[in-house]
Amino acid sequence: MDTVFSPIKIGTKTAANRIAINAMECTDADDQGNPGEKTYRRYRRLFEGGAGIVVLEAITVTYDHRGRLHQLSVLPHNAKALSDFVREMKKANSKTLFIWQLTHSGELSHPDFSKRVCVKKLPGFGGDLLTEDDVKKIIDQFVLSAKIAHDAGADGIDYKNCHGYLMSQFLRPYNDRQWKYGGSWENRTRVTYEVYERIAKEINDPDFIVGSKVSMWEGFPGGQGYAGPDSPIIDLTESVDLIKGLEARGAKFILVSAGCPSITLALSQPD
Repeated sequence: MDTVFSPIKIGTKTAANRIAINAMECTDADDQGNPGEKTYRRYRRLFEGGAGIVVLEAITVTYDHRGRLHQLSVLPHNAKALSDFVREMKKANSKTLFIWQLTHSGELSHPDFSKRVCVKKLPGFGGDLLTEDDVKKIIDQFVLSAKIAHDAGADGIDYKNCHGYLMSQFLRPYNDRQWKYGGSWENRTRVTYEVYERIAKEINDPDFIVGSKVSMWEGFPGGQGYAGPDSPIIDLTESVDLIKGLEARGAKFILVSAGCPSITLALSQPD
């Protein structure tokens, strides 16, 4: 247990111990995507518990494409509320590092109150096919949200490349669509790497920790960690290469996960 309770350095910052509270959506934001009373209570208790790192549940970079009705959002109109939220959490425990997980729901956006968009239509999901101009705007949204997180006082961000959400939809071999962001591995990683490079360049703060959560293996043919667009053969070569590519660009941490809960629920949630 000595290792668990020993400090660990992440970038220029140090977590007091190696206990990390992973992102978990509880969808109790107000109607504007700001932290609600239950959000405050939950995270205050997590900070008071003394974990070295707390990751703020998947917080959307766009209000138009979200998976939950009361999902937290990180947009210009949320800036003050989020700054207040960080200040209160740091009062509870100033030593805990606060990382925010940024996401875009893509084809997992809820059609009742949001709009589904996709890289390549997946049976049972789908939505409007993204254009290259759409993707450029999405990259801009991630960068803007990272800036808001930085200015609000977050210690860093985890941009979500896992669990079937938009960024992971680009990466999977199933994305064999012939366009700038599909087909070859180079094309499929283009968005992920560009988001990281833009955030690092435009925030330009060595103390702001940037990393990513990735699904090494999604658990269905054509998903991340498979040999081809419809292959049932597991092949983690691209997943390992993704981590190496992020590290080469300066990523300070990688959260390794698996599965795509909308398809392979048993991989990410116990019975």
